[in-house]
Amino acid sequence: MPARVTVSWALSVRISIVGGVYSPPKECFPLSDVLEEEKSRAKATYKEAFALFVKGESEGAIALYREAIAVDRTLAIAWNGLSIALAKQGNLGEAIIAAEKLVELEPDDPLSHTNLSRILMQKGLIPEAEDARAKAMGLQMRMQKS
Repeated sequence: MPARVTVSWALSVRISIVGGVYSPPKECFPLSDVLEEEKSRAKATYKEAFALFVKGESEGAIALYREAIAVDRTLAIAWNGLSIALAKQGNLGEAIIAAEKLVELEPDDPLSHTNLSRILMQKGLIPEAEDARAKAMGLQMRMQKS
């Protein structure tokens, strides 16, 4: 049977076999430690970025937020920081993309939608901003009822 081995950026290995995908047991590829180290490095980089942002060093913060995201694309807090720093710089197009990625990662978090709404409003996209705000309010009301 023909097989194809692919290695993704996250160091995971998948062997495709004619009818589907075979994922070997973790013991075959002890990557969980590597992945945890990478996630830890991404969080540390995020913290450095945040420290720069607080000091008003947006350029350096943006570079470090992007570095953290390059290591762990699922690190929502880094997408949040990136969107805010880009918006502060006036780069609203990229800020919206980052805020949309944050919403994609945390669709049930009202603050993610609020952040997107704020940036859309700043860009002058009022109907889209109102939609994001309504989504945030709906999520918040649902959370309060729980």
